[in-house]
Amino acid sequence: MTKTPYEFMQTIDPLNLRAQRKAHKEQVKLKPSQKEVLYGMLLSDAYITIPPKCVHASVQFSQGEGQWELIDHLFKVFRNWTWYPHPKLNFHRKYWTIGNTDLSKTDPSLWTRSYRFRTFSHPIFTQIYNEFYPKLGERKRIPEDITTWLTPRVLAYQIMGDGSFQRKQVFLHTEGFCREDNYRYAQAINQAFDLQSYPRRSKNEEKVYWKIVFPTRDLSKLQDLLQPYILPSFGYKLGLSPKGGLYGDLNAGWIT
Repeated sequence: MTKTPYEFMQTIDPLNLRAQRKAHKEQVKLKPSQKEVLYGMLLSDAYITIPPKCVHASVQFSQGEGQWELIDHLFKVFRNWTWYPHPKLNFHRKYWTIGNTDLSKTDPSLWTRSYRFRTFSHPIFTQIYNEFYPKLGERKRIPEDITTWLTPRVLAYQIMGDGSFQRKQVFLHTEGFCREDNYRYAQAINQAFDLQSYPRRSKNEEKVYWKIVFPTRDLSKLQDLLQPYILPSFGYKLGLSPKGGLYGDLNAGWIT
């Protein structure tokens, strides 16, 4: 069985750690299936950045406590790209106050938990970073070449991260992207999969947001297209099963 980078590092001389890490980075390759998962999550809520004092970019994956199955699955997918031994548990405090009293200091229910892990920095991530951030300092964009790598797996992972299901419609929450990107992305989806998705405008606190809607007439086709890649407890995002339910053996599309 192939060791993870973390397991491998436990077997070497600590004095030679830097050299061994460098050697691993030079040898590791991003598989096509890993790249599809990465693109899907970057279109969703994964965070890619060039950390301070680093030459190349790295990727951070983070999910709430209720999304444990997804973060655990992502960790297994990218286990050869991280020094983390496992996803790290994080606590986030909500500031609820009465007068000058911070209730979150005494009430554990006012804390939320999430899990995250980060890849090590690597030139391949820098290439992908430049696709999502073509201009330094500007907002995240839908890559111009999306039609060349948009696959069912990419869309499935994006929906697991940022999708929802309501009234026989699937919503892709692309509010972080601008109007132009949403229209271009909906067009790319429709051309790639013969669907009829469209951007919908919404307004919240004087700000305008956009999301992509898959209408009821697309539902059956979308389910058939993406079902092989959806983790069991995320079927509800496609209207496939109640949250947490199981449905059949869908291992064919998963990456373990």
